[in-house]
Amino acid sequence: MEKIGDSDDKDIEIKVVRGLKNSDLKASLEVWKSLQHENIVSLKDYTISDNQATIRLHTGQHMTLRHMILYYSRQPASTPSILAMIHAYQMIRGLAYLRIKNVVHGNIGSQSVVVCKYDQRLKISCLDVAAKVGCGGFQKIPDGEDMWYAAPELYVSGSYRSLASDIWAIGCIISEMILQRPIFRDHKSTAGLITIAEVIGEKDVPDNIKSLLYNEKLKISNKKETIINNDLSSVFPKDTDPKLVDLISLCLQWHPDRRIKATEAVVHEYFKRIYIQKIRINEKDIATLTSFNAVEQACYEDGIKNLVKPSPKSSSKSIK
Repeated sequence: MEKIGDSDDKDIEIKVVRGLKNSDLKASLEVWKSLQHENIVSLKDYTISDNQATIRLHTGQHMTLRHMILYYSRQPASTPSILAMIHAYQMIRGLAYLRIKNVVHGNIGSQSVVVCKYDQRLKISCLDVAAKVGCGGFQKIPDGEDMWYAAPELYVSGSYRSLASDIWAIGCIISEMILQRPIFRDHKSTAGLITIAEVIGEKDVPDNIKSLLYNEKLKISNKKETIINNDLSSVFPKDTDPKLVDLISLCLQWHPDRRIKATEAVVHEYFKRIYIQKIRINEKDIATLTSFNAVEQACYEDGIKNLVKPSPKSSSKSIK
């Protein structure tokens, strides 16, 4: 998806989408247009001809999350922990909405997430290959930058993007915010599966991926020894919140069925502070972080109650 201009309205951005047939473009863009959520960029309208679409998006004045990460990578200090928390939360809440709507994004990366420059509100964009669950969708062996966010199962020929591969990508983006670089960036231009194994180890690798991983290791070093089962926490700075590492770990599981669901991640322990305190950025409350619609409220209500429920030992203590 490529930006080609702005409209008279500063909050509207015009982009062109290429690479799909007219019918596939229309199917994905109709899915995108149907989505209405504060953490999803709104597609206002589009036109299609000759296998490309011109689309108008309501993005607001923003920068991509990747640009923000690059900015902080050049600063003496890393991304502020509160920014990492609210950006991770908004990404997951947007993805949870897609899950409720049975929509697979299929192409999430830090370049497809935008952040408002003024109040840090975040929205997921680039749903030009989005598809309803069970309707096929985007099928492509990862390459280039796509490898940075691609779940292991996508390296198996014939695999489609899924809700589980979307949550893997979110785990990669959250890691990127903390490390200020993609967690699975492959400096040596070797196979992506090896890069993943070097970070999270080889515990519980599904059988259909084991053979691919084995063959890739043979190509590189003519060796087949097992890579050590790494502790993911060793990848991050020592002062990284253990609850955040736990959340990332639940996203970055080899087996798709063992990954946390986005609707579960919304009420992960790491986000407890969001539910019990007002979050302020630039001296302003971000009140809409938890302004759920009726469907979301029903989905998350019990989880939030359990999350904020005081433990027996701390029930008599106030939160400061």
